[in-house]
Amino acid sequence: MSKSLKKNSTLILILSFYSGFYCLVLEMIWSRYLQLVFGVSIYAVATVITCFMLGLAVGNFIFGIICDKSKKHRSLLLLIIVGILILGALSPLIYSKLQELNYFLSSRELMNGFVSKQLFRILISILFLLIPTTLLGGIPVILLRIYNSDIEKIGKDSGTLYAANTIGSAIGAFLTGFVFIRFCGLKESVWILTAVYLVFTIVFILISDKKENLKQVITPEKKSVEKNHFPARLNSFLIICFGLSGFTSLAYEVFWTKILVLFFRDTVYDFAIVLSTFLFGLFVGSSICSFVLRKIKDSLRLFILVEILIGIFSLISLYFIAQLPFMAYNLQSMTKMMQTFGDSYWLMSIILRLLISALIMLVPTILFGFTLPLITNLLVRNENSQSRKYGLITGLNTVGSTIGSLLAGFILISWLGIRLSIISTAIINIGIGVMLLFLARNTELRWRKLILSLTAVGTIVILMFLPKWDKLRMSTNILDPNQNVEQLLDLKYYHEDATGITSVSELKPTKQLFLSTGRIYIQNTSDLKGFGDHRRLGFMPLFLHPEPKRVLAVGLGAGITLSGIVGQKIPKIDCVEISEGVIGAAPYFSEVNNHVLEQKNVHIIREDGRNYIATTSVKYDVIIADIFFPMSAGSSDLFTVEYFDQCKKALNPGGIVCQWLPAHQLSLQSMKIILKSFKSVFPHTSIWVGMAGESVPVIGFIGSSEPLAINRTSLSDKFKKLDQHVLSEIELIEPDELLSFFICADNDSDDFIKNAGLNTDNNPVIEFINPLQTDTFTKQGEENLQAFINLKTDIFRFVR
Repeated sequence: MSKSLKKNSTLILILSFYSGFYCLVLEMIWSRYLQLVFGVSIYAVATVITCFMLGLAVGNFIFGIICDKSKKHRSLLLLIIVGILILGALSPLIYSKLQELNYFLSSRELMNGFVSKQLFRILISILFLLIPTTLLGGIPVILLRIYNSDIEKIGKDSGTLYAANTIGSAIGAFLTGFVFIRFCGLKESVWILTAVYLVFTIVFILISDKKENLKQVITPEKKSVEKNHFPARLNSFLIICFGLSGFTSLAYEVFWTKILVLFFRDTVYDFAIVLSTFLFGLFVGSSICSFVLRKIKDSLRLFILVEILIGIFSLISLYFIAQLPFMAYNLQSMTKMMQTFGDSYWLMSIILRLLISALIMLVPTILFGFTLPLITNLLVRNENSQSRKYGLITGLNTVGSTIGSLLAGFILISWLGIRLSIISTAIINIGIGVMLLFLARNTELRWRKLILSLTAVGTIVILMFLPKWDKLRMSTNILDPNQNVEQLLDLKYYHEDATGITSVSELKPTKQLFLSTGRIYIQNTSDLKGFGDHRRLGFMPLFLHPEPKRVLAVGLGAGITLSGIVGQKIPKIDCVEISEGVIGAAPYFSEVNNHVLEQKNVHIIREDGRNYIATTSVKYDVIIADIFFPMSAGSSDLFTVEYFDQCKKALNPGGIVCQWLPAHQLSLQSMKIILKSFKSVFPHTSIWVGMAGESVPVIGFIGSSEPLAINRTSLSDKFKKLDQHVLSEIELIEPDELLSFFICADNDSDDFIKNAGLNTDNNPVIEFINPLQTDTFTKQGEENLQAFINLKTDIFRFVR
């Protein structure tokens, strides 16, 4: 190979690396953009990912055909890159237009109902993603055509390019999750990385050899090479097997991601860690396979072994998953991490999460990395149809991946649970290998019998000794997993679906019920009566509106806040809740939520809160946002300037919005940022103290378009009409007790937040800075509460 060709080959590998890097950055940022249009529900996310991957598959198919017919591969590649760069640079503008279209259709009631919303999501995703993802799907096909100089080395070359692409993807996913969005913002990240891609493309044009074709000349003898000739039936089945392999790969990714983020605190960083680990495994596998293909000739036998081993090691991953409650117990508390590792706590938490992810996923994903080079080596045998065949098999694999992701997230987990879903998917991989053994008649009979025997025995033994799914430890962390959890807790309710795991458990010694979602304890029955009564969070905001007739509660939980709203005898109450598991758990708290789901004036809407508020044509007098867990990935979107503006637009004239914040789960910096974001939309904001349990301080921001004005006579009349027994229980017997929870209003907090930034859709900083906190919840709650109490002013200047 000449020096010029070596230089060009190096440039192609670098281009493949950055293409993978840029593709994952765009996928994560574009998904975020479209989530802001649709809301952050799992259904919206799945729609985005599905359309993204289908676009890649279309690109694989189309450019595979074009490549075989075109001789100007270099020009075609550059044309594609320029198209991607233009669309990438324009994506922030396109997103803003999609937002306008969303509001336009919603305002005219053209998008009501679940089906119409789903169709709208699919249509918009296709319009937004199809062209750029089709172009992205063409890059690997063209790069292989340019890079491959010998049809005999097609498998090795595809593995080398795939390795460069996947390590770029892994680094891109990691840096997007940890650096780009946090420090640059969405649109700035797109523009900066698009500019880098443009610079590299210019360098590629300038220093690559224009005279010498980037491919070596293929002799007529090489064009007619046909290696590993198989019967047509086996060829077809191999293509189907590769599609099924894609199906299983993304299904596993969904299962492993779902279970790992349960134990990693479910933050934006955790998704980046799991995705990066998955992609890193593919990189290692494709790199090893590229080397192995230089040494072996029987690619079919290796492909059969790889598929069987994927299934075997995926089953083995269940042994490690069963140990997650014990292995990752400290990871859910940054306080414990800091006590153990000191100032290195954050770095060590990342390392430990990477190690645990690798323990569960790395071996199967390395094996998945073998599959593309092997299947390419087996099926792409003729130079004249190289690109078309390569585009076909990669396209079918991508389609399989898309179907695997959808079925895993929406059907298999709900029907079978994560454990049985992993077992079922592993059996598919093992079945692929076994079927190929029967069809591969040109392999040695003795070898086939040995592999079949070992596979059967190994699978049966592993299945016999698989650990049971510990529903108590998997669904809640209210007790140390090393305690005798079974004797202390009684599991009353358990639900797995696309949104996560929800459970209701009873602490036997105290008879308290605990509601947990995503292993996060969110409510229990002790949070009633007295100063810490959770029902007050529903009562208090309604006293500040003259006559609320329609109220929206964002978030159901155990229904206790909602029961406070019902206690004011509002004619119409809507409650929006995304989790089917939470809705199913609420009846277990009927005795304390006053059977709130059975009330005729209460309407439960299963939808993402942000998406509902952005698209509903209904107007409300009061919107009350219950406590959200602020560290969860996507939760930042419920504290942005744009979200608060959507709430404002959903109000009737004179309406108010109340946002409750868990002071023990937010850093003071985060609370200042949220307050400043809230006040940027509602200049007339009052701040109130609430409690959810004696030791859980809650701060409420109540905003309106008009200055706070409390009519003493009207307020007294309201108190007289309400159930005095309930008012006594929540320590709100008379108006002065309500007014005692007031802290300050309007300009009183301006100095407090003057140095805080804003939390916006483009810069969702809360999601990134809040998981870094180290104080214990109790200490942090006390300090945050005191910081706000220090702002306290005289409320009677607002009373008339």
